[in-house]
Order: sequence, then C-alpha cells, then structure tokens
Amino acid sequence: MSLPTEHKRFVTDGGIGFNVVSDPKFKTNIYRVRFLTSFDRKKAAARAIVPGILTSCNSEFPDSPSFSRRLNYLYGATVSCACRHCGGMFEISVSVSSIRSRFAPGDEDISGEAAALLRDCIFSPAVENGGFNAREFNIQKLNLLSEIDGELNDKPSYAEARAAETAYRGESAAERWYGSREDVEALTPEAAYEKYKEILLGARVEIGICGGGEFDNDIKLFEDAFSALGTCKRSCPEYRAFSPIKPEPEYAETRLDVAQANLIMVFKSEKFDPNAALLFSWLYGDTPFSKLFMNVREKLGLCYYISAIYSESKNSLTVSSGVAPENVNAARDEIIRQLGEISSGNFTEEELEKTRLAMFDSYRSIYCSVPALDNWFFNQTVRRGSAVSPAERMAEMQKITSDDIVAAAGSFKLDTVYVLTDSGR
Repeated sequence: MSLPTEHKRFVTDGGIGFNVVSDPKFKTNIYRVRFLTSFDRKKAAARAIVPGILTSCNSEFPDSPSFSRRLNYLYGATVSCACRHCGGMFEISVSVSSIRSRFAPGDEDISGEAAALLRDCIFSPAVENGGFNAREFNIQKLNLLSEIDGELNDKPSYAEARAAETAYRGESAAERWYGSREDVEALTPEAAYEKYKEILLGARVEIGICGGGEFDNDIKLFEDAFSALGTCKRSCPEYRAFSPIKPEPEYAETRLDVAQANLIMVFKSEKFDPNAALLFSWLYGDTPFSKLFMNVREKLGLCYYISAIYSESKNSLTVSSGVAPENVNAARDEIIRQLGEISSGNFTEEELEKTRLAMFDSYRSIYCSVPALDNWFFNQTVRRGSAVSPAERMAEMQKITSDDIVAAAGSFKLDTVYVLTDSGR
C-alpha cells in the first residue's frame, strides 16, 4: 500500500487550521478552503450562493469568460465549490486543482499561480456598488434556482431529504442547505456580499493543501492572506449533534406520479461507538454481500436497490431503498428483521471478515486520490479531533469484535419511516 510521505496538521495563531498532505506520486495539487459555521436558516440562501460567485470570477477576472481563460492558461486548472451540512456544522468550500509546476513547460509556477487565483477569489471578489458583480450574481442565482427546481427529478435524494425533515424535525439537519426557494428568489447582490463578509471574518477556517508537494510558498500565501484580516472572533460550531429517539416511530408519506416507490428508514442510537457502528453498517447494508442486499434484494426480490449509511454526526443509520409500491410493507418488515438478525448475533466470522476487507479496500483507495486524501484528513479533524490516517483507522477497525457489532446493532431503534409512492391516479 502506498502511504503519503507526509501529513502535517497545524493551527496558526489566528486560529486557521491547515492539513497539508504530500506524496510525490501525484502530478496534481489541490487547495481547498473550508468555512465552517452553525446553520442559520435566515442566512442559508445567501451563504449558499456565495461559493458559486467566488469560483466564477474575481476582481482581476470579473466575468466568467475571462475567468475561464485564466483557468485554461493554467493548463486546465479547475475550480469547484460546495455547501453542505456537516453534522452540527455548515460547510462552505471553494477549491482549485492544477498540475504541479514541475510538469509544466519552462519555469512556470502553475501550482502557485492556481493557489494565488483561489486566494484572490476569496479575498478580492468582483464587487460593484456595495454588492457582488450583478451579472455574475444573477447567473449564479439562476443556477441555484435551477438546481432547486431539479431536486424533484432525483427521487431517491428527494425522498432522503423529506425523510430527514421528519427524522430531525427542529434540528438543522432537517433544513435544506439553501433555506428555501423563496429565500433564494429574494436575494440581492448586496445581501449576499454582506453574508460573504460575515463568513470571511467569523467562520472557522480549515485549509486543505494536498498533492505532489512543493507547496511551502503556497502555505505561506494563505497564512499571510488570513493574517492580514487581523484579529477575528471565529465561531467553533460542534460537529456532533445527536438526535433524540422518538418514543414511537413516526410514519410519513408523499404521493407523486412515480412508478417506483422510495422507502427511507432512519434508526437512531443512544450508544456512541463510531467504529463499531460504521463496521456494523457495512455488514448490514453497505456492500454487495451485506445482509440487506443479499436478503431484501437478492433472495426476496423486494427492492431494486438498498443501502445503509451510518452518520457519525447524528449517530443515526439511514436505510434507503427503491421498491415497487406493493412491496413497501414487506420490505420495511424485512429490513427490521435483518437488523434483528445482526443484533442477535446471526452472522458468521467469515461474513464479518469479508466486510472488514471490503472496508479496508475502500480505505486503501483513498491513497490513490488527491481529493479523497484531502477530504479524509479534514473529516477526521472535525469528527475525531485528530487527523489519523486511513492506515491508522484500519488498525482501529481490526480490533472491532463480533460482540461489538452485536452491541452496536442492538442499540439502533427505528425512529422514522418515510415513503415516496405512487399517487394512485
């Protein structure tokens, strides 16, 4: 297994966190700046549009065509952005990826120029009349509205979002990351720019620099840029936001004109053992030979797809499946029965070891991807408070026993059942 030659974690005097990972086998570098805050529905729409604006232009390249030409000049460098719930945190990220300078013709510092471009996007956006550039703002606003309108076309994701509304009612995880369509429609360039300044000066900042190396100057570039802001009181949102288990499972249903129903079941636990819970979730429903896949799908033919995903931040388990409308109840009952099988210890050591090996293959693949390595060390930092490597996590998972799996499975209780099904017209 090829391990990264170096991982360095440090926090500046101004509270800016860095995860720097280098491995000379990579021919690219990625620079990702993440802003972490608590979710605020009133600010969500403005926060949702900010990363798209920041990665479409800046003061030097104030429109999309000139910005794209700059990326092309950097040998096809790419920018990306994202907004997402991250447990009790809300994450806004912007990034740039480029080839390493040593692979560019001549003495061009392509990687350094890409890092500088991202810095300028963050600290010197295209602004006019006290707000973001109106033309680029309107383009990003239309893009966001189009994305919102398209949510219903992805029925599994739509169903999972609606299930979360029921499972986590009253919690930030129940909210859409952009607030509401009405909030987005009401946005102005000035309001979005004000929220951008709040993010820049008040959010927790985590910077990931990952790739083939040769980025000491780039680290300093970002250090200096944030230091120039002076003393800032930055938020420290909590990643973990456990959700209470309802006294009785809650059932919710939406009827639309669909041929395939989506069944979403959310289980919650009061026992927090994340390693055991994660390995249990893989054994239960996260491999092609898991209990759910082999029984609910293959043996009984009750669903088209099925998976079980453990959320460490919520200490919950979400089982998602696509079923024929007439099979919803039978699939639900079998999903519950298979959970009972594991909590009763009805699995073999061979099944557990096979699951563990599949998990380890997934962990090893992280070492083959620059974005995956960056995401890994960021996630470990905010989840566990220490950036352990995939290899170190494998050593921890090797210690999980069958008894640990039984205890983890037995701790999960059904909280929510959501069904998106045919309208019956």
